[in-house]
Amino acid sequence: MSRLALAFACLVAFVLIPGVAGSAPARSQTSYTDRTGEAGRAPDIQTIAVANDREGATAIDIRLANRTGPLPAGEYLLVYLDADGNSASGAGSGLDFLVEALGAAPVAELRIYRWDLARREFTFDPSFAPAYGRDWGYSSSGSLYRFSFKRAVFNLAPTFRFVVAAESTGTGTNFDTDWAPDGAAPPGTETFSYRLDTQPPVVRAVASSGKRGKTAKLSYRVTDDSGVTQEKIRILRGSRVLATVSTTPGPATPGKSYFVNWKIPKSLKKGVLRFCVTSTDEAGFASKASCAPLKIT
Repeated sequence: MSRLALAFACLVAFVLIPGVAGSAPARSQTSYTDRTGEAGRAPDIQTIAVANDREGATAIDIRLANRTGPLPAGEYLLVYLDADGNSASGAGSGLDFLVEALGAAPVAELRIYRWDLARREFTFDPSFAPAYGRDWGYSSSGSLYRFSFKRAVFNLAPTFRFVVAAESTGTGTNFDTDWAPDGAAPPGTETFSYRLDTQPPVVRAVASSGKRGKTAKLSYRVTDDSGVTQEKIRILRGSRVLATVSTTPGPATPGKSYFVNWKIPKSLKKGVLRFCVTSTDEAGFASKASCAPLKIT
């Protein structure tokens, strides 16, 4: 275990239990920025991006400002997780797990520690090892370092909190550490917060109309817990698809109406068609189709 993990364990007895710092993000992929230039000899955390998909896979991407390629021996990247959202059940502000990547050639060494309440420290848990590469893992490319895991590995709550740290060791107490967020350094209690995208969008097509040879606005409303969706609209006569229109990813704000333009062919017969809208969010969840009349005059 790194000196950093040991320091956290030693200091935790003196930490006050705080409220949650930060706020739950609005999107399934959320970015966090860390102050640079204060890491000393340690890897300098620049940004962190967290995302999940509909299969329950979550990735924490850490971009370093002063490193590229595999970390050398003596350097660490660490991710602390408050998996259950309970600030009283783990280290500091409730951190339950520690995932540690130890830099070494030719590949990094990965370890997972679990908070031991009785011993008041993180202890290595070998039970996670068999699932490495299948249910959790670590990789790097350039200045980007990724920790990935399935939600079930840590039994993540819908909203979980986390801390990222980078360390460069020396001799004795001579080591440098960069914390993200900055206020997480022991005995600090600040954390980042991430809300998993776990639900499909809800979309409702709204009755629309248009004239032959003109452009019709096909209206709909959509909401999603991630806040960002992409729609596919099909125009039909009976079961026959006359046209398909797709949107680019955009906001999905409750109560707001959206529309797509469709140029109605001059040759199209007057009457009532229908159009159906399906919506997909960034995590890959798809809504049920919603259909509404489209009156052609």
